[in-house]
Amino acid sequence: MKRQTASEQVANHIGAMILSGELVGGEQLRQEALADRLGVSRIPIREALLILEASGLVVSRPHRGAVVAELTVEDAHDLFASRLIVEPALVERACELHDASEAATAVAAMKAYEDGIRDHAPEAELSRLNWELHLCLMKPSRMTRMLGFVETLLASADRYLRIQIRPAEAQEHALEDHRNLVEAFCLRLPERARDITAKHIMRAREETIIGLGKLKGPLAPRK
Repeated sequence: MKRQTASEQVANHIGAMILSGELVGGEQLRQEALADRLGVSRIPIREALLILEASGLVVSRPHRGAVVAELTVEDAHDLFASRLIVEPALVERACELHDASEAATAVAAMKAYEDGIRDHAPEAELSRLNWELHLCLMKPSRMTRMLGFVETLLASADRYLRIQIRPAEAQEHALEDHRNLVEAFCLRLPERARDITAKHIMRAREETIIGLGKLKGPLAPRK
């Protein structure tokens, strides 16, 4: 198993602070303060911020350095448009290539997601279960480069999904879409799986835009 470097561990820690809302959109990330807070030198902090910038959680601003990326409607449209290009194609190919073990893994991921919804799991846990399921339905595509790209998209989309999945109605929509998608995947219906994936992403985009308009609290977009 690949061991995480110090920079990757620090990136995961800072990323969790961003996703939880402890570090909010637009907040400046001062390397010295983060190093003191996390008990590390500035070198892994600097490298961690580059990792987070690549994943879309951090952006560089002139005269300010690294800041937490803000949640915006424009960014949400960009993100979902990118997902629409990549994910349906990966799911379609994975639907054609998966083996029995990979189908069983997808079914298990679906069961875990259903349990999370039923047990009223926190948004962070629902987000994790959601991405785990999506990746189970794409990894059998064997398209390593595209999978690497989509994992970066999903990291950027995590804060948006936590907004989108809050309403009970959105959770019901997600359950319905996921069940239909896993069924098409297991039955090897690639065109149906592709279409369900596209419609699922478009519905999530609309729910996210609505959620951004209503949002209050630590994940709210700054005015």
